Amino acid sequence: MSLILKDVSYIYNPNSLYETTALDRISFEINSGETVGIIGHTGSGKSTLLQLLNGLLKPDSGFIEVAGTQITKTTKNLAALRREVGLVFQYPEYQLFEETVAKDIAFGPRNQGLSQEEIENRVQEAMDLVGLDASYREKSPMELSGGEKRRAAIAGVLAMRPKILMLDEPTAGLDPQGREKLIRQLMVLKGKLTLIFISHSMEEVAKIADRILVLSQGKLVLDSPVGEVFEEEKLLTDVGLDLPVIARLFARLRERGCNYSKNYYLLEDGLRVLTEGEDD
Repeated sequence: MSLILKDVSYIYNPNSLYETTALDRISFEINSGETVGIIGHTGSGKSTLLQLLNGLLKPDSGFIEVAGTQITKTTKNLAALRREVGLVFQYPEYQLFEETVAKDIAFGPRNQGLSQEEIENRVQEAMDLVGLDASYREKSPMELSGGEKRRAAIAGVLAMRPKILMLDEPTAGLDPQGREKLIRQLMVLKGKLTLIFISHSMEEVAKIADRILVLSQGKLVLDSPVGEVFEEEKLLTDVGLDLPVIARLFARLRERGCNYSKNYYLLEDGLRVLTEGEDD
């Protein structure tokens, strides 16, 4: 199932002194099963874009098409969109409100009118996907660590079986161990559904995404596979972004005459090349 944006713009506080164009004529298409990272400096329009894709906002101009449903400024019924698209907010506390983890995950499927047996199947399936074992079922969400809350929130969305999963800064505020654990779980989800996420961590985007959208001042300035994006150091610098640390190292080595065939952007690949050399 593809997701299409055509000339989408969104304006906050229109026709006032505080009018701000958050997105300016954005167009792109995301195909089923893709994993897409969205990057940009603060205020570039990333979170606004996610809210438009989920139907929390509607475009002021242009249209969004998901699963054959076209959304414009005048669209009234967004139920079809919300059945297909799940959004995990940056702060999982916004999505955790039941007494136990299991009840929280069951909330969405129950509202879909599913049988108790199917609800239980969905809860177990979602917990397995995010790496929460049975010991978490009866825990209060407020007892969980930051990383566990994030995974419980993701499970609550996955239990509704969306075709598209969107995440706003999924590892923000997590310690290194929690971050790595969540990244591993997101890697498990790759290919099972369309995955779209925002991140300020270039290392995280490099590791998870297949493709990157770069936003700056509400405009889409680059849309390319990960490796190609991290070859564009000047463009990224101009919009207030940077390369992953290992990619910066290889860029400097190449400038100093080291004959590497490309900039390596994954830490494990870069370290392997530095210690063993490039493959023939």
